[in-house]
Amino acid sequence: MEPVKNKSRFGIRIKIKELLNTINLIGLTLGGIGGVIYFLNADTIHGTFPITSSLFLTILWGALIGFLLADILYQSTKKRKK
Repeated sequence: MEPVKNKSRFGIRIKIKELLNTINLIGLTLGGIGGVIYFLNADTIHGTFPITSSLFLTILWGALIGFLLADILYQSTKKRKK
């Protein structure tokens, strides 16, 4: 019997490299900065709303939203070029 090669690992590496392009990293960074600004300027009482309860969570959510918006932008420009 031939040994089963695990090709899915290599597929994951390619997908990660594809997701971590310059536009997505810029979106991730800007989203994190936006999360800090939102945390500092939010008019909610700290500790009552789960997203604004800690600076770390606010940065995380901001970075996630920034990454997703940048990825949408990247995918739409990628489709236009084809």
